[in-house]
Amino acid sequence: MFRSGQLNLYVPGIKGVENYIQANTEGQLHDARIASISPLNRGFLYGDSIYEVWRTFDGVLVAFKEHWERLMRSADALGIKIEFSESFLREEIVKTVEAFQKQTGWVKDCYVRFQMARGDGPLALDPMVVMRPFWVILVQKLKILSKEHLEKGICLSIAQEFRRNPKDSLNPAWKTGNYLNNVVGLAEARKRGANDVVLQNHRGEVCEASTSNIFFVKGKTVITPLSDCGILEGVTRKIILEKLKLPVGIELRTGRITVEDLAEFDECFLTASTRDIIPVKQIDDFCYKVSSGSVTRKLKLEYARWLQTYRDSNVYC
Repeated sequence: MFRSGQLNLYVPGIKGVENYIQANTEGQLHDARIASISPLNRGFLYGDSIYEVWRTFDGVLVAFKEHWERLMRSADALGIKIEFSESFLREEIVKTVEAFQKQTGWVKDCYVRFQMARGDGPLALDPMVVMRPFWVILVQKLKILSKEHLEKGICLSIAQEFRRNPKDSLNPAWKTGNYLNNVVGLAEARKRGANDVVLQNHRGEVCEASTSNIFFVKGKTVITPLSDCGILEGVTRKIILEKLKLPVGIELRTGRITVEDLAEFDECFLTASTRDIIPVKQIDDFCYKVSSGSVTRKLKLEYARWLQTYRDSNVYC
């Protein structure tokens, strides 16, 4: 646990912003490199945890409520009891962001991760022996999409050795700390030189990337996998499907997509809370259009407008 004198020591701008991560362990602020959890923490031992990731935009915590609601759904599914309020978590996140800014001098957008484990306990799987949940917040500089990837897109590869775990096993709709399925799939794709992976379910349907939802474009129709395919229903995906003002003629829908369908599409993109819309130029041998006039780029511009509107209608964080 914490050593006396190691916490709440702030000297503005002394930490390198590229490497520094600010932590908040159950209300105590510290450098994330300082150990703050027990080796008996069930998140560490068994992946028995849940989490959410936000970004800030011009000082505003984006889509806080949507992420909070998904956090509560994950907690309910795993039987982890969250005893604090939505406003309490928001206040702790604000405190952690401000601490990061004070330590690094960084004033632009931040990446925020909240992690909650079932708690500490003996070396046993039985969740009934745990005393109480444990939480930590991590804040770092938001890493934006590079100019090269924006203009040329990224490369994906379809996982061949691994499939997405099915809904009746460990449901991908729960945002848990058990991410090995995604990790091994991404590792396989990276060995082939790709930036990210495309995961399929056991029916051979396209699900998602390692930490992003996936969309395809044919003409002016945009399609993304159904929730039933076994995906994490991303907050950015939800915003695009339900809240974005669509350019004239563009239609959005959900459906089932197989690997055999990939040759039929003109464009492809990924979505994630911390990177919004990421253009894809290639999935293995399938190539897609990436240009300033593409449907992907038009949606990315509309999402940027949505962010600005959201910022203008919300107070700091």
